[in-house]
Amino acid sequence: MPSSSSSSSSEESVPQQQQQQQQQQSQDEPSAAGSSKKYKGADGTLYSSENNDLPALFWEDAIPDDPNHPDLVAMQEIMYGESTPSERAEAFKIQGNEAFKFGPGNHYYFREAIKCYTQALSVPELTHEDDALKATCLSNRAECHLRLGNNGHALSDAQAACILQPNDAPKAYLRAAKAARALEKFEKAAVVARCGAEKCRAAKQDAFADQLDAIAQKADEEFTRHKYRKELSEAASSERGSGAKMLAQTALAKGVDVGPFAYEMPEGCQPAFAIDDDAGVDDEGLPRLAWPTLLLYGESMQKDVLSSVPETAVISDLLDEVFAAPPDWDDACVYLRERVEVYYETSLHPARDRLDLDGVTAEITKRALEPYGHLDPPAGSSSGELSSGSFVLIDESLTIGEVVKLPGHVVPGVLVLHVCARGTGFREHMLSGAFRSAS
Repeated sequence: MPSSSSSSSSEESVPQQQQQQQQQQSQDEPSAAGSSKKYKGADGTLYSSENNDLPALFWEDAIPDDPNHPDLVAMQEIMYGESTPSERAEAFKIQGNEAFKFGPGNHYYFREAIKCYTQALSVPELTHEDDALKATCLSNRAECHLRLGNNGHALSDAQAACILQPNDAPKAYLRAAKAARALEKFEKAAVVARCGAEKCRAAKQDAFADQLDAIAQKADEEFTRHKYRKELSEAASSERGSGAKMLAQTALAKGVDVGPFAYEMPEGCQPAFAIDDDAGVDDEGLPRLAWPTLLLYGESMQKDVLSSVPETAVISDLLDEVFAAPPDWDDACVYLRERVEVYYETSLHPARDRLDLDGVTAEITKRALEPYGHLDPPAGSSSGELSSGSFVLIDESLTIGEVVKLPGHVVPGVLVLHVCARGTGFREHMLSGAFRSAS
């Protein structure tokens, strides 16, 4: 009968439901087996006692029959045992270090580590003999603040650590310099980094000294570019400043290394980079630039001249336009769009001091007065031949504005791109370093 069949099915399903509920309950509850006891962490996660996943400081409750767990014993000693102030502070520091290990996966633990280091620093009756311990806690707390983006607190803590241990706090100097850079206090970052580098070299900690020297150099460059941006803003608002100086400041503020102007452009072309009046400003509020661009074909000693290319132009779009048809001089049809590659050359021109505003301003002024006049070869070269560097393949998805800022790219007033075709002997010759470019 239909009704009895339905009743039988319903009665049979009850044990199955109970069994499923029991299985689910057994999965949710901590196991009571000795090797698989679990502890509930402050974030609600269950952690295995066997693996010591989480320090005892972060347990909400522990299994009562496991009183000898080492982390629990340590916490009980802190709370109830007889220990010295130094020992209590050290124990809090260790707990902070343990919490820090979990921070990359969950920033909650960076904040918990900060609490631990703060507790260590707050232990009463610490003396000058504990300065090294206090400096470590301050430095570690600074790192936590850096990870959380609290750069002001990070700078304060790291500087305090440096004061406590001026001759033995390499990580504190690094963290102070990083925090100062993040706050755009570039001058302070450079001073802190150089001071730290000097201390580290005296202590034969050369690896830290090298890192600090690199930060100092970077901070110097950022400080100069920041100054140029500020001067540009002031000049624009008050309509002061020479056009050449403002143009030089714009290029340097954007991070372009401008070398001696070494290429003569054909008459009628833009002789050097210029502010693109129709393009507005970039994301940093700096005027956009337009770049005269030379495409050099070393294999055939030919070139294409693009009078003015906006910095927002993408290299792939540029090549699509230039190689819509094979060049007139390419009888063998080797330089097809799908085969061409474009490179820039590193160390092509003698390196002037980076961010040399006066030097770049003078170059721009000279070009403005004699836009198509003869250019003297750069110092150290003869007959216009330039010292050859290495050729670096350019990612075609980059914009012109990104290409002029690539590492080792010294731009001689105009953008110079070297074009070759894949599968040719000349390409191998060029990349081997045997080819020398010329203006």
